[in-house]
Amino acid sequence: MEQTAIVQRAGGRPDQQGLAELELRLIETAAKLFTQQGYDATSIDQIAAEAGIGKPTIYRRYPTKDHLFKAVLTEHLFKRFVEAWARQTEILAKEAEVSTGSALEALKQICRITLELILDPDAVSLYRLVIAEERRSTLSEKDLENSCLVFEGVIYRQIEAAQEAGELPPRLSPYAAHALMAMLVGWAHKQTLLLGAVVSAEERDAFFDCAWSLFLNGVKA
Repeated sequence: MEQTAIVQRAGGRPDQQGLAELELRLIETAAKLFTQQGYDATSIDQIAAEAGIGKPTIYRRYPTKDHLFKAVLTEHLFKRFVEAWARQTEILAKEAEVSTGSALEALKQICRITLELILDPDAVSLYRLVIAEERRSTLSEKDLENSCLVFEGVIYRQIEAAQEAGELPPRLSPYAAHALMAMLVGWAHKQTLLLGAVVSAEERDAFFDCAWSLFLNGVKA
C-alpha cells in the first residue's frame, strides 16, 4: 500500500512538493537496493514495497527498470556525490578561512573532506555499480570527466586563494590541482575498489598527512 505522507490537493492528487518528496523517496530507495543487490537481483516489486510506492506510480514515471536505473545514476550520483559535495565544500572553505584566517588551511580541510567522501561506503557502492553496469549507464565519458572537474575546480579555486594570500608560491601549474586530486583518489580507489579493503581512521590519517606533506614540499620546492 502506498504511503500517505504525501501532501495532496483537494482533488486527491499530490501537489508539487508531494511529488518531489515521492520522487526523492523512489530514487533513494532504488539507489539503495541497486547498490546493495545489483541490477539483476533488484525488482520493481522490491523497490515499490521498500519505498511504499505503488508499482503503477513508478511505471508512470519510469516505463522500465532500465529507465529507473539510469535516473538513479544521474540523480543519485551527480546530485548527491558531485553537485552537493561541491556546494558543501565551497561553504566549508569559506568557514575555514574565517575561523583559521588561512586559505591554505581551508584547502587542507577541503582535501580531507574529499578523501572522506571517496571512502564513504555509499559512494564506494555506487562506484562499483557504475562499473558493473557500464553497458546500461547513460553516463558518457564527458559526464564522468565533468564530475572530476567539479571536484578539481573546488580544489583549484582554493589553491588560487592560497596563492593570493601568499601562502603558496605564485604561478603554480594548473596541474597542481590534478596532481593533488590524483593522490587522494588513486589511493582511495585502490584500497576500496580493487582490494575491497576497509580503511581505518588511522590509515586515513597517515595517508592524508603523507599526501599533504608531499604536496606542500612539491609546490614550495
